Amino acid sequence: KILEKKRFNWSSKIVSQTFQEIFSSSKSFAVKELMIGSLSYFVSNHHASLKQGWRVILSVVSNCFEEDEDKVIKEKAYGILKKISDSQFSIFSLE
Repeated sequence: KILEKKRFNWSSKIVSQTFQEIFSSSKSFAVKELMIGSLSYFVSNHHASLKQGWRVILSVVSNCFEEDEDKVIKEKAYGILKKISDSQFSIFSLE
């Protein structure tokens, strides 16, 4: 079980880094919109199990507010921040 947990942590770290890199380097509106939609889904439905995933979510959301991003992407990123705020931070449980 310990090996399985270590392997999962290692692979989730790679996935999160890759997710950030794809978003940062992509010029495609459709790709970025899909990625933001995925993050929104995870914030809404899987917030209790995200743990270190919050770093990725907040990093990608902050990248959305760069000057050259599309207005729709910025609005969707703002929606994610609003979900977090409206939850009164209960999604960041310290269990």
